Amino acid sequence: MKILRKLSEEKGSITMTVVAAMLFITSAILIAYFSLSNQSNDQSKKTKQVADSYKVTNSDLVQKYKDVQDNLNEVTTMSITEVKSLGNTMLAKGTNTEVTDELGNNFVVPAGFKVTDDANNVTEGMVIQDESGNEFVWVPVSDEDLTKMYENGDTEYTLLDTNIKTTYKTPSTVLGSETLNRTYPGGFLDPYYREPDILRNYDTEETYRTQAGFGDLTDMTTKLRDDYKDMIESTKKNKGFYIGRYELGKDVNGNVQEKKGTVMNTIIWYDGYIKCKSFSNEKVESRMIWGCQWDQVCRFIQKNQNIDDSTSYGNYNNSSSPDNISGAGTLKPTGFSDYWKANNIYDLAGNCWEWTQEAYYTNSRSVRGGSYHKSGIDFSVYCRSYGEPSGTSSDFSTRPILYLK
Repeated sequence: MKILRKLSEEKGSITMTVVAAMLFITSAILIAYFSLSNQSNDQSKKTKQVADSYKVTNSDLVQKYKDVQDNLNEVTTMSITEVKSLGNTMLAKGTNTEVTDELGNNFVVPAGFKVTDDANNVTEGMVIQDESGNEFVWVPVSDEDLTKMYENGDTEYTLLDTNIKTTYKTPSTVLGSETLNRTYPGGFLDPYYREPDILRNYDTEETYRTQAGFGDLTDMTTKLRDDYKDMIESTKKNKGFYIGRYELGKDVNGNVQEKKGTVMNTIIWYDGYIKCKSFSNEKVESRMIWGCQWDQVCRFIQKNQNIDDSTSYGNYNNSSSPDNISGAGTLKPTGFSDYWKANNIYDLAGNCWEWTQEAYYTNSRSVRGGSYHKSGIDFSVYCRSYGEPSGTSSDFSTRPILYLK
């Protein structure tokens, strides 16, 4: 009994101790809870204050974006690394940018374009792309090259059958071992190649002028003259111009594009002219390529690629390109093979004849580059004329250029 009573007393003592301990722990938890609760409320208030300080409305965000864009637009010079790091952001830039490549050469990226990863320097052929994916390649023009592209003096030349005058003209030039002879605007000295100028026959017909986007003959003559001068002055100022990377193409809906794909290969000069104007924006003008620009592209390629015989890389029926190119000598999508590319420009030799703005005699324009079903040629000097609107067979296209306003 004594043993049982002792256990009972000890048990009671243990129970009271446990209860006391539980009460102490509970009190501590309640005190901690209320303390933490007060701290939490303070933290919530502080958090709300911080959040409120960073809260922005839609209009605030728009303004911040505008400020960033304004700052970017104020930047006029960048390195090639900086431009590429911006990627698609460059597409929203509203100003032109002078860029220095990895070799110290400069070129200008127009507003609304970005630089692709196809090259890191001008020598390789710097490629720019607009928001629609159309691509163009920078063609540098040195002071020496510029003297080969044009002449401008005191002599006024009257364009054919008009009273519109110009002091600018494309001179004869030496390309490789050959000479491409030209006369003056309005002139008829053999071999009759000349620019800027118009034609006596087709240009006088309203149907064709309208198709090219011109008004009367005076309007057409004046605009061709002024475009030539503006292109030369822009080239002189910016030390170069852009050429379409591909032959003029079309998407599945027939819209004009400068991308790999289907070639517009049955166009007459007037249709090609208006379509080449499709890539203009507020900072650049796009036009059909001039003969003097084609010459300069050839000099650019020869200097950097040492190409004289275009059968080595053009799509001709006797192409000497590698055997793994299937279908050489047949019409292919532009950009079909990298073997038919030089300085990042595709199909300059072969595939399709390409219209230029250069006039020949009274009733035809010049085409350059050759055709897939022809034998390979020295593309740098070859020049051929076709009357308008003939030349609508399956191997006539053209190529746009860009010059900065």
